[in-house]
Amino acid sequence: MEDEPNDVVTHPSDRESWMRLTGSLISVAEDFPWSVPDRDPRADWERMWWWWNVAFVRAATRLLRAIVILGNEGLYEESNLQLRSMLELVGNQGYMAQSPKARAAEFAAADLKTRERILDSLSRLGFDPKALQGVRDEIAQVRTDLNPLIEDVQDSDSIYPFGRKAKVRIESAGMTWHYDGVYERTSDYVHMNARALGNYLKAEDETRPETEEALQLGTVVLGCEFLIRTLYFADVALGQCRRDFLDGYALEYARLTLPDRDKHRVVQSLRPPPIA
Repeated sequence: MEDEPNDVVTHPSDRESWMRLTGSLISVAEDFPWSVPDRDPRADWERMWWWWNVAFVRAATRLLRAIVILGNEGLYEESNLQLRSMLELVGNQGYMAQSPKARAAEFAAADLKTRERILDSLSRLGFDPKALQGVRDEIAQVRTDLNPLIEDVQDSDSIYPFGRKAKVRIESAGMTWHYDGVYERTSDYVHMNARALGNYLKAEDETRPETEEALQLGTVVLGCEFLIRTLYFADVALGQCRRDFLDGYALEYARLTLPDRDKHRVVQSLRPPPIA
């Protein structure tokens, strides 16, 4: 699948089958984690990594739900925003998995710094300092609690998660064509550049109904792929041991997307790279 990206969006099967798979995936993901680990984490960093993966799954699930809702309303252009977020989410998850202990802590430190920066901005804008102080105290307490984990994390002013551009993070998750094939296109709608705005100048009758449905379905297809990838990563991170279960969803995805291809090869391409 990785070397033929266009197949993913140009050969989807019927809409009803895709909606069944999407609904089933969302239902399964909403129940994650599927079992409580039979042991406490060996270390605090592991607990942090576990919770980040729970958050990855919850966010990806809601983003896919949003894609479906927008598509049902005919807002398939706007659903590109959620698709871009899902892609970068899987990239962040994959990059963290390469070195969980260091990168889970780095993610947490960056989160705290961003929250503190936002409070400073609100203060400069004239918000009541007393109203902000309670939030500052909460963040300070979290920083104190996490200090043993984040004290060695170096501050970074980078706007990118982990200080790495999206292409690096996306490829770390085993997605080789997605940056050029998905990220750059969906980024048009984040920045609202000329290419994105040009789509809003088309007359409503310029897009045939079958073309519009294919565009909407293509976004759902990719959203399903990203949620499957997220679940594979989280399954390993939390020791759920449900890879065979997830393989069933990946096989159905392969059947609908690439009916003429080796389905097990497609499944293999969706599984995450080895996790540290």
